[in-house]
Amino acid sequence: MNEDEELIAAVEALLSDPRTDPGIDIATVEQAARAVGLLDEGLQNGPGVFRLMAEGGHRGAETLSSDRLQVLSEMVQNADDTRASQVRFIWRSEELLIAHDGKGVRLADILLLGMPWLSGKSSDAEATGRFGIGLATLRGLATTWEVHCHPFHVRFADLSIRSVEPLVVPEQLVGPEWTVFRIPLQPDALSASELFEWFETWNDSSLLFLRHVRQVEALSDCLGEQGDNDETPSVMLKLSWAEIDRRRLRIDGEEAEVRVREARTTNGALWRVYDAHVAPQGTSTRQHKAVGAFMPVAVALPVHGPDLGSVHAGLPVAELRAPARVHAQFDPVVSREGFVASRWNADLVPLVADLWAAAALDVLSEVEPSAWHLVPLPSPSDPSSPTRLPDSIRAALVDRSRTWLASQISLPCPDGSTKLLSALAVEEPQLSGVLDDEDIARLAGLPSTFPRRARDGAHQWREVLTDWRCEGTVELADQVRVRDALISLDDTEYDIGQTIRLAAVAIEEDLDFLLRNRPCVIDADGRRLWPTAPGIAFAEPQDAEPRSSNPLDALGIVVNLHADYAENSPWAGRVLDWLRKQGCLVRRDDTAAVLSRIERMGRVGRRIGGDTGCGVEQLVSIQAALGEVSKKVRERLGPGIGKALLLDGYEYDSDGNEMPCNVPPAHAYLPQVLESTDGDRFAVAA
Repeated sequence: MNEDEELIAAVEALLSDPRTDPGIDIATVEQAARAVGLLDEGLQNGPGVFRLMAEGGHRGAETLSSDRLQVLSEMVQNADDTRASQVRFIWRSEELLIAHDGKGVRLADILLLGMPWLSGKSSDAEATGRFGIGLATLRGLATTWEVHCHPFHVRFADLSIRSVEPLVVPEQLVGPEWTVFRIPLQPDALSASELFEWFETWNDSSLLFLRHVRQVEALSDCLGEQGDNDETPSVMLKLSWAEIDRRRLRIDGEEAEVRVREARTTNGALWRVYDAHVAPQGTSTRQHKAVGAFMPVAVALPVHGPDLGSVHAGLPVAELRAPARVHAQFDPVVSREGFVASRWNADLVPLVADLWAAAALDVLSEVEPSAWHLVPLPSPSDPSSPTRLPDSIRAALVDRSRTWLASQISLPCPDGSTKLLSALAVEEPQLSGVLDDEDIARLAGLPSTFPRRARDGAHQWREVLTDWRCEGTVELADQVRVRDALISLDDTEYDIGQTIRLAAVAIEEDLDFLLRNRPCVIDADGRRLWPTAPGIAFAEPQDAEPRSSNPLDALGIVVNLHADYAENSPWAGRVLDWLRKQGCLVRRDDTAAVLSRIERMGRVGRRIGGDTGCGVEQLVSIQAALGEVSKKVRERLGPGIGKALLLDGYEYDSDGNEMPCNVPPAHAYLPQVLESTDGDRFAVAA
């Protein structure tokens, strides 16, 4: 058999079964052209019913997807199946070039590329393609297209397959051994801006689960066709990979070897990627696709912040309402805009959930303890009985976080130890920044406090713990409440700053009634006083050093607050406002306010000087102060002030002897020194 006869036999074999190995290698452009001509002749001379079926398949492919640029993602997926590492989209005003550096085109590929519903991948368990319809979706852009890969240069137009002249592409755009697809563009079929806008729906992380492709680029090679102000930037999707290690993790009850890697995007985002190969479970099978002895399961987690989640079958297929990207051999619908409702897909969900839980535990315990954005929380929008694959995966992740992850997490503590969540104390949000870690642990009766470095700025950690605590799937201590923390105010050695902050929080939480009989106000000497203690008033901070003497300064009723109350802080300001409302904070020059405090002493049975009474000097001070207020004020405050005083007096016994005693002013004759010019300043008030 000569060379041409071998070629004819190979083409006839392909026309009989396009999935067969033709058993011949095409080396020259001339051989390739001859083979293409024979294939086209065979198609044209074939039974009409098959041509009509193929034509119908082409027409149906035009509306297969709601996305008319679906073919672009199909091209990337196909390039990955050919072991390509780079894919490049090059827009020109009259054509779109799509090139990759994967395995080249062989004779057996020609029919599979040109005919709808023919696939050479259905028996390949690792390849993504299965339906043989992906490339036909490019009819949304054009009805004619070409493929160029030495020695093949072929144009496809409906059922016509013809050889064409080689395509000349600058070497800086395409390597000499690359495969190039050319899609001619009619005017207004696809602008550069439309192409780049479509790629905006992708990002670097879209490539996470491709087996070989590491870079996808879209650029314009026709700048002259754009307006002066139309600066359409190129798009570069790329991941930089680093191997971390391999470890044994449990998936579906069995230990599996899991490869751990990190992928960094072009904007610096870090993904932690976990992938394993596990044996298929159960009796379910894939739809129109071979099942291998092992199948991939993979999870990627954004380490430093929430990111879009998605369910992949190679490339992203559907949104996942959780900050994770997951991949397995899911069965997609033909348009790749969703997933089949199948037993096979349902059986993959627990495998993905197990790997996700192990990965989340690793990140939170070993990599970034504040990565609580990784834990999905239940939402009112969650369906009670999910039917869509992404909803089923989300429900499984929520369940794993509650039933397994919550009981397994150990967080690194400042002392170098790691502790389970059940051994870590947590305070109410209002107490954050108010109590120190030692106080929180002491009040909770636990060895340690939830570590500061494990607390994310968005406070997702609190929401997660609240969910786990409410579910009761793990023993977590109740939060330390503000009410519980107030016991610290009884400690005379308690930090002054924390005392002010804790008192401010209690006031804000309407627990100020618990402060009134607690030593929660600190004076300039460090004494801890009750805010409502009779006989004490607190000077406004600006009056800590009186500018002039006041008649009542000698009584020592008005005391200076600690210097920390004068600091410009919301905590101190809240306490001062509260003291003013309680009538406990006065200006030193506000004589009526100070007299009111003395009057309050008298009403509750407290006296200046205690049981020993007060001296003449103190009485003269009160007399002078009463002289500074109106008669109406004296009459209102007088009875109470009188009850707050005990005078050093004397009385006579039955023998007429003087006997020293302490006597209220109202029961005594007053000495001349206490008399006033108007005759009622003290006596009437007393």
